[in-house]
Amino acid sequence: MTALIVILIIIAAVAVLLFIPLNLYISYSESKTLVWLRYLFIKYRLYPEKQKKKKKEKKEPAAKKAESEKKPKESFFKKLVKAQGVKGLISILREAISILKQFLEDFTKHILVRKLTINVVTGGEDAAASAMNFGYVCDAIYPAIGALSGLVKLCRVPEVEVKPDFYSKSSKATLYAHIAVRPAFVIAAVVTKGIKALKLYMRVTASVDSNNKNTNTNKQPAK
Repeated sequence: MTALIVILIIIAAVAVLLFIPLNLYISYSESKTLVWLRYLFIKYRLYPEKQKKKKKEKKEPAAKKAESEKKPKESFFKKLVKAQGVKGLISILREAISILKQFLEDFTKHILVRKLTINVVTGGEDAAASAMNFGYVCDAIYPAIGALSGLVKLCRVPEVEVKPDFYSKSSKATLYAHIAVRPAFVIAAVVTKGIKALKLYMRVTASVDSNNKNTNTNKQPAK
Protein backbone atom coordinates (compact mmCIF):
# COMPACT_ATOMS: atom_id res chain seq x y z
CA MET A 1 0.00 0.00 0.00
CA THR A 2 2.86 2.35 0.88
CA ALA A 3 4.58 1.63 -2.44
CA LEU A 4 1.37 2.44 -4.33
CA ILE A 5 1.01 5.76 -2.49
CA VAL A 6 4.63 6.65 -3.32
CA ILE A 7 4.09 5.80 -7.02
CA LEU A 8 0.91 7.91 -7.12
CA ILE A 9 2.71 10.83 -5.48
CA ILE A 10 5.53 10.58 -8.06
CA ILE A 11 3.03 10.45 -10.96
CA ALA A 12 1.15 13.47 -9.55
CA ALA A 13 4.43 15.40 -9.11
CA VAL A 14 5.51 14.65 -12.70
CA ALA A 15 2.08 15.69 -14.00
CA VAL A 16 2.30 18.99 -12.12
CA LEU A 17 5.82 19.63 -13.46
CA LEU A 18 4.67 18.97 -17.02
CA PHE A 19 1.98 21.64 -16.71
CA ILE A 20 4.35 24.29 -15.35
CA PRO A 21 5.19 26.61 -18.29
CA LEU A 22 8.57 26.58 -19.97
CA ASN A 23 9.52 30.20 -20.68
CA LEU A 24 11.54 31.52 -23.61
CA TYR A 25 12.94 35.06 -23.52
CA ILE A 26 14.31 36.96 -26.52
CA SER A 27 15.98 40.34 -26.18
CA TYR A 28 17.40 42.04 -29.25
CA SER A 29 19.14 45.37 -29.76
CA GLU A 30 21.97 46.67 -31.90
CA SER A 31 24.45 46.23 -29.07
CA LYS A 32 23.36 42.86 -27.68
CA THR A 33 21.17 39.85 -28.42
CA LEU A 34 20.16 37.40 -25.72
CA VAL A 35 18.00 34.25 -25.87
CA TRP A 36 17.42 32.17 -22.77
CA LEU A 37 15.09 29.55 -21.30
CA ARG A 38 13.67 29.48 -17.80
CA TYR A 39 11.87 26.62 -16.09
CA LEU A 40 10.94 27.21 -12.46
CA PHE A 41 14.22 28.56 -11.00
CA ILE A 42 16.48 27.09 -13.67
CA LYS A 43 17.86 29.38 -16.39
CA TYR A 44 19.71 28.26 -19.51
CA ARG A 45 21.26 30.61 -22.05
CA LEU A 46 20.71 29.61 -25.67
CA TYR A 47 22.39 32.61 -27.32
CA PRO A 48 25.13 33.63 -27.29
CA GLU A 49 26.43 30.14 -26.70
CA LYS A 50 29.17 29.49 -24.23
CA GLN A 51 32.49 28.90 -25.95
CA LYS A 52 33.44 25.24 -26.02
CA LYS A 53 36.90 23.85 -26.28
CA LYS A 54 37.64 22.66 -29.77
CA LYS A 55 38.32 18.96 -30.04
CA LYS A 56 41.21 17.82 -32.15
CA GLU A 57 39.98 16.31 -35.40
CA LYS A 58 41.14 12.77 -36.01
CA LYS A 59 43.03 12.45 -39.23
CA GLU A 60 41.62 9.80 -41.53
CA PRO A 61 44.23 7.46 -43.03
CA ALA A 62 45.11 8.36 -46.62
CA ALA A 63 44.19 4.87 -47.89
CA LYS A 64 40.70 5.01 -46.38
CA LYS A 65 40.19 8.57 -47.57
CA ALA A 66 41.15 7.65 -51.13
CA GLU A 67 38.89 4.59 -51.02
CA SER A 68 35.90 6.64 -49.82
CA GLU A 69 36.49 9.19 -52.57
CA LYS A 70 36.66 6.48 -55.24
CA LYS A 71 33.37 4.87 -54.24
CA PRO A 72 30.69 7.55 -53.83
CA LYS A 73 27.61 6.14 -52.16
CA GLU A 74 24.22 6.46 -53.79
CA SER A 75 22.06 8.92 -51.87
CA PHE A 76 18.92 7.80 -50.06
CA PHE A 77 16.88 10.20 -52.19
CA LYS A 78 17.97 8.47 -55.42
CA LYS A 79 17.18 5.07 -53.91
CA LEU A 80 13.76 6.36 -52.89
CA VAL A 81 13.02 7.63 -56.41
CA LYS A 82 14.00 4.24 -57.85
CA ALA A 83 11.79 2.40 -55.37
CA GLN A 84 8.72 4.66 -55.43
CA GLY A 85 8.97 6.61 -58.67
CA VAL A 86 8.14 10.30 -58.98
CA LYS A 87 4.43 9.74 -58.27
CA GLY A 88 5.18 7.75 -55.11
CA LEU A 89 7.73 10.35 -53.99
CA ILE A 90 5.16 13.16 -54.36
CA SER A 91 2.66 11.12 -52.34
CA ILE A 92 5.25 10.61 -49.56
CA LEU A 93 6.11 14.32 -49.51
CA ARG A 94 2.42 15.24 -49.26
CA GLU A 95 1.97 12.88 -46.32
CA ALA A 96 5.11 14.22 -44.60
CA ILE A 97 3.95 17.83 -45.08
CA SER A 98 0.51 16.91 -43.72
CA ILE A 99 2.09 15.41 -40.57
CA LEU A 100 4.29 18.50 -40.12
CA LYS A 101 1.28 20.80 -40.58
CA GLN A 102 -0.73 18.86 -37.97
CA PHE A 103 2.20 19.03 -35.54
CA LEU A 104 2.61 22.79 -36.00
CA GLU A 105 -1.14 23.34 -35.53
CA ASP A 106 -1.18 21.25 -32.33
CA PHE A 107 1.98 22.94 -31.05
CA THR A 108 1.35 26.59 -31.90
CA LYS A 109 -2.16 26.73 -30.46
CA HIS A 110 -0.67 26.11 -26.99
CA ILE A 111 2.02 28.80 -27.30
CA LEU A 112 1.40 31.83 -25.07
CA VAL A 113 3.04 35.14 -25.98
CA ARG A 114 3.04 36.82 -22.58
CA LYS A 115 4.81 39.95 -23.77
CA LEU A 116 5.95 41.34 -27.11
CA THR A 117 7.59 44.73 -27.49
CA ILE A 118 8.91 46.04 -30.81
CA ASN A 119 10.43 49.48 -31.33
CA VAL A 120 11.66 50.56 -34.76
CA VAL A 121 13.12 53.89 -35.77
CA THR A 122 13.53 54.24 -39.53
CA GLY A 123 16.22 56.39 -41.09
CA GLY A 124 17.41 57.06 -44.61
CA GLU A 125 19.67 59.08 -46.85
CA ASP A 126 17.14 61.92 -46.78
CA ALA A 127 13.66 62.70 -45.43
CA ALA A 128 11.94 61.03 -48.37
CA ALA A 129 13.93 57.81 -47.88
CA SER A 130 13.12 57.81 -44.15
CA ALA A 131 9.41 58.17 -44.92
CA MET A 132 9.54 55.36 -47.49
CA ASN A 133 11.36 53.06 -45.05
CA PHE A 134 8.75 53.93 -42.42
CA GLY A 135 6.01 52.79 -44.80
CA TYR A 136 7.85 49.56 -45.68
CA VAL A 137 8.34 48.66 -42.02
CA CYS A 138 4.68 49.37 -41.15
CA ASP A 139 3.53 47.25 -44.10
CA ALA A 140 5.69 44.37 -42.84
CA ILE A 141 5.22 44.52 -39.06
CA TYR A 142 1.49 45.08 -38.57
CA PRO A 143 0.29 42.30 -40.93
CA ALA A 144 2.87 39.99 -39.31
CA ILE A 145 1.40 40.75 -35.86
CA GLY A 146 -2.05 39.99 -37.23
CA ALA A 147 -0.87 36.66 -38.66
CA LEU A 148 0.86 35.83 -35.36
CA SER A 149 -2.37 36.41 -33.42
CA GLY A 150 -4.03 33.73 -35.57
CA LEU A 151 -1.32 31.16 -34.79
CA VAL A 152 -0.62 31.67 -31.08
CA LYS A 153 -2.39 33.11 -28.06
CA LEU A 154 -1.43 36.71 -27.26
CA CYS A 155 -1.87 37.27 -23.52
CA ARG A 156 -1.71 41.03 -24.00
CA VAL A 157 -1.74 43.46 -26.90
CA PRO A 158 1.78 43.69 -28.41
CA GLU A 159 3.53 47.01 -27.81
CA VAL A 160 4.63 48.04 -31.31
CA GLU A 161 6.05 51.46 -32.06
CA VAL A 162 7.38 52.49 -35.47
CA LYS A 163 8.48 56.04 -36.11
CA PRO A 164 10.66 57.81 -38.66
CA ASP A 165 13.83 59.72 -37.85
CA PHE A 166 14.43 62.28 -40.60
CA TYR A 167 17.86 63.20 -39.21
CA SER A 168 19.36 59.70 -39.08
CA LYS A 169 20.79 57.80 -42.03
CA SER A 170 20.41 54.39 -40.37
CA SER A 171 17.47 52.48 -38.90
CA LYS A 172 17.39 51.04 -35.40
CA ALA A 173 15.26 48.31 -33.85
CA THR A 174 14.78 46.66 -30.46
CA LEU A 175 12.68 43.63 -29.60
CA TYR A 176 11.68 41.89 -26.40
CA ALA A 177 9.53 38.75 -26.30
CA HIS A 178 8.39 36.47 -23.49
CA ILE A 179 6.95 33.20 -24.81
CA ALA A 180 5.62 30.33 -22.71
CA VAL A 181 4.42 26.81 -23.41
CA ARG A 182 3.51 23.91 -21.15
CA PRO A 183 5.76 20.85 -21.72
CA ALA A 184 2.77 18.48 -21.52
CA PHE A 185 1.30 19.88 -24.75
CA VAL A 186 4.67 19.76 -26.51
CA ILE A 187 5.20 16.12 -25.50
CA ALA A 188 1.66 15.21 -26.59
CA ALA A 189 2.19 16.81 -30.02
CA VAL A 190 5.61 15.19 -30.46
CA VAL A 191 4.38 11.73 -29.45
CA THR A 192 1.17 11.67 -31.51
CA LYS A 193 2.70 13.12 -34.67
CA GLY A 194 6.04 11.39 -34.06
CA ILE A 195 4.31 7.98 -34.24
CA LYS A 196 2.81 8.94 -37.62
CA ALA A 197 6.19 10.16 -38.87
CA LEU A 198 7.89 6.96 -37.65
CA LYS A 199 5.33 4.78 -39.46
CA LEU A 200 5.91 6.78 -42.65
CA TYR A 201 9.70 6.46 -42.28
CA MET A 202 9.51 2.69 -41.67
CA ARG A 203 7.27 2.24 -44.71
CA VAL A 204 9.63 4.28 -46.92
CA THR A 205 12.81 2.51 -45.74
CA ALA A 206 11.13 -0.88 -46.14
CA SER A 207 10.27 -0.08 -49.77
CA VAL A 208 13.86 1.11 -50.45
CA ASP A 209 15.36 -2.02 -48.86
CA SER A 210 12.98 -4.26 -50.80
CA ASN A 211 13.90 -2.53 -54.06
CA ASN A 212 17.64 -2.88 -53.31
CA LYS A 213 17.25 -6.61 -52.63
CA ASN A 214 15.39 -7.14 -55.88
CA THR A 215 18.04 -5.16 -57.80
CA ASN A 216 20.90 -7.14 -56.25
CA THR A 217 19.11 -10.43 -56.98
CA ASN A 218 18.66 -9.49 -60.63
CA LYS A 219 22.34 -8.53 -60.94
CA GLN A 220 23.60 -11.91 -59.67
CA PRO A 221 24.81 -14.14 -62.56
CA ALA A 222 22.85 -17.33 -63.17
CA LYS A 223 24.71 -20.51 -62.18
